[in-house]
Amino acid sequence: MVIKLLENDVINKIAAGEVIDRPSSIVKELVENAIDAGADLITVQIQNGGIDEIIIEDNGQGIDFDDLPLAFLRHATSKLDREEDLYTIGTMGFRGEALPSIASIARMEIYTKTPRSDSGSHCVIEGGTITRLERYPTAEGTKLTVKDLFYNTPVRKTFLKSPVSEGNHIYDTVVRYALAYPDISFVFDNHKKTQFKTPGNGSLRDTVFTLFGTDINEFLIEVKEASDSYILQGLISKPEYKRQNRRQGFFFVNNRPIRSPLLMRAVDHAYRGLLVSKEFPVYFLSLNVPAGSLDVNIHPQKSEVRFQDEQGVFRFISGVLRRYLDDTSFGPGNFLHAGNDFPLPPQGSRSYYARTGYTSAPAHLFFEKAIFNESFDPETGEILVKAAELPQIQTAVKQYEDYSVIGQLDSSYILAESSEGLMIIDQHAAHERIWYNRFSRMYEEPDLKQPLVLPLALDFSSEKVVLLEEHLEQITKLGFEIDIIGHNSIMLRAVPHFVAGNELLVLTNILEGLKEGETINLKADILSSMACEKAITAGTSLSMNEMVQILHDLMTTEDHKHCPHGRPTIINISSDDLERMFKRQK
Repeated sequence: MVIKLLENDVINKIAAGEVIDRPSSIVKELVENAIDAGADLITVQIQNGGIDEIIIEDNGQGIDFDDLPLAFLRHATSKLDREEDLYTIGTMGFRGEALPSIASIARMEIYTKTPRSDSGSHCVIEGGTITRLERYPTAEGTKLTVKDLFYNTPVRKTFLKSPVSEGNHIYDTVVRYALAYPDISFVFDNHKKTQFKTPGNGSLRDTVFTLFGTDINEFLIEVKEASDSYILQGLISKPEYKRQNRRQGFFFVNNRPIRSPLLMRAVDHAYRGLLVSKEFPVYFLSLNVPAGSLDVNIHPQKSEVRFQDEQGVFRFISGVLRRYLDDTSFGPGNFLHAGNDFPLPPQGSRSYYARTGYTSAPAHLFFEKAIFNESFDPETGEILVKAAELPQIQTAVKQYEDYSVIGQLDSSYILAESSEGLMIIDQHAAHERIWYNRFSRMYEEPDLKQPLVLPLALDFSSEKVVLLEEHLEQITKLGFEIDIIGHNSIMLRAVPHFVAGNELLVLTNILEGLKEGETINLKADILSSMACEKAITAGTSLSMNEMVQILHDLMTTEDHKHCPHGRPTIINISSDDLERMFKRQK
């Protein structure tokens, strides 16, 4: 096999494949150039999903006539002067690969003018070769047209998706940059129809409204905090506003849209205990770090970064977000206002209540068990109870400080009244939180570790034993003493004293989390497992004293609004919410 040097044309096409893999890659590179040029208005227009035509127009600084030939040569750039600049990159682009890569696999036309030039320039490039270069009257800024993508590499074109799919990728790309730069107005046109125009007024919230609608407004919390090394700002959703995927989670590092498992884990860690499995928050967050502590020169598309102090970044982000989230509480939310009409059931149905044989009963009476069957007159709105079936009335409402326990619903929910309205407490979630915090305090005790009288031999899959061995040092610090005695066997010699009797359950839960790659805090996993086992279950009838004690313990413990797994412990329905539900508000 003979080694030979490739032709420049082939080299350019190979290099282009690393940078340009679909129409959205072209939009990304050209939008970044417009941002670096200082534009405050960027327009993106596409035809047929960007396969036939892409037009990017901006009002930035433009390119000098004499620099145009250089602009389409590989590794020619105005953004780096020396090697040291790679460690303090402050621009979106810096490789000098975008324009030559695009020009080598498409037909390009550019109109540009700098503020200091008397006239503009016009340039046409086909397959990487400049076919026309002339002075031409045009507006300040740059207008760049890309046509016939992959016309000279037809095999690459067969790997493109449908025009609709490619158009959606471009839409998502422009959205990311519009969120990263709220001070720039972005216009996106698809098939000559404007899909959005952001205000460019510097307000992230206004930009989010433009792109995602105003309904999200009441669920967003503004975040802004700085340390000696980092600045974090943006918007995050309250726990009740969640999604089934991560598509509405956006992170920007030094204003660069990036994908980072580290940052996603930091957000997940902040929401830990507020969202359940497969629920994801909405967030639009911008992190600023010193340029020297960040490496963006990892991937040709510059979509990945590496932090010098990953643990410091993780702790800063998760800590800041958690502090903001701790002030949130669950309420009835927008599901109370899902519709304007509450139609009555048809006459004759089990839920249609006749007045014959009923007598009015005061609405303020509270019962040990809530009874709603056959108790409402649709004509008068009176609450009715059949005289022969009047339940045992709870004559005394149990009260502790500012909370009055009313009773229990469905043997699962504690009903209480506060100065703000009605409280509905999930007894299992509430008891979980109480036990979780108790176990957390136990972990601070000096005699945490309890040796087992008889060491316990346990069998696991070899995969789980390997995971256990990898995290053995961390698990040992939590109060476990474990020996690996085989490829699928361990010997358990000591455990945290409150885990005794549930050793297999706790270890199994820890290893399952490690296997899924979701376990970030082993201590929290242990406590959650134990709290879940200890807590009373739904369907358990409670006495009034037991309900009062649970409510008291819950309201006097930390983080009482959510259970360790993320479910709300309390739903608050205010008097205003009730008046809206019953249409009393005008």
